[in-house]
Amino acid sequence: LGNEIKKIKAGEVFVIDVATISSFEVQAFVVGDVMKSIDEMYSSRYYNIDNDSNNSKTEGDKNNVQNDQKLHYLLVFVDEINRYIPKSQNGKMSSVSEQIMRTVIAGRTRGTILFSAQQFKSATDSRLQENTDLHITAKLGLSELSTDPYSMLDDSTKMNVARLNKGELVMIHSAFRHPIKIGFPKATYKEPK
Repeated sequence: LGNEIKKIKAGEVFVIDVATISSFEVQAFVVGDVMKSIDEMYSSRYYNIDNDSNNSKTEGDKNNVQNDQKLHYLLVFVDEINRYIPKSQNGKMSSVSEQIMRTVIAGRTRGTILFSAQQFKSATDSRLQENTDLHITAKLGLSELSTDPYSMLDDSTKMNVARLNKGELVMIHSAFRHPIKIGFPKATYKEPK
C-alpha cells in the first residue's frame, strides 16, 4: 500500500476503506503506514531523487523529473480521527498518533492538508486541536461545548451552536473576526414516494 501511495500523481484520488478491516489494530496500522508513506514520498521526491533510476540522466534531467513529480497539494481525509489520535494519557501517544501528528505538522510547509472528522473534539488529543487552523462544527450539546477544545467560543456562540438545525454548521478560523454560520441548501427535488 505504501508503494502505491508514493506513486500518486496530481489529479489522482486514492480511497482506502479501512471499515472493511475487522481489527482496529490493523486499521490503525494501515492509517499509520499511509501517513508514513506520505512523509517518505515528500522526502524522496524533494531531496533524494532515486539514483538507481536516474544514473544515466544528467543533472538537468534530474531537475525535470523532480519538478514533474512535485505535488503542490495533497489532501488527506480521515474519518473518526479520534480513534487514531485519542486524548493522550500522561502525555504519551501511540506510534500511529505520533506518525499522524508528524504528517500534520510537516504538512503545513509542504502542502499536505488533513481533513478529519470526529463526533467529539474533546475525545482527541489537544496537540491535534492546537495544530488545526480551521474548525467546523455542527450541533453539539452544551456538555461537549463546555470542554477545553471549545474554549475559543464565547457563551453566545456556544448557545447558537447548541441550537443549530440540520444542514447548518459553524466555521471557526483565526482569519475571521467571528465564527461564521454556513448552511447547505435544501434539495431542489422531491424524493419519489
